[in-house]
Amino acid sequence: MAFMYQGKELSPCIVSKMKHALGLKLERPINKKRCCKQYWEQAAKAVGNQHGVANDTIAAAARSYANYISSGSNDKSPRTAVSSPA
Repeated sequence: MAFMYQGKELSPCIVSKMKHALGLKLERPINKKRCCKQYWEQAAKAVGNQHGVANDTIAAAARSYANYISSGSNDKSPRTAVSSPA
């Protein structure tokens, strides 16, 4: 089953992580796919609503971004350069 958001198919790797975050899947996915936080929140709503998940569970899954998307993701947040000591 393809999960859609605004007429576009959501990434199957992100959907797999979201199913686990929503409690729809027992085994945690091992894929390394990354996405921005907004995409993660949209996926929570799309997958949760298609499966009839309660709104509070969808909100909790949306907040679980950091638990599923490793640091250094392409979330477009500003990065601080670290300079090496001289």
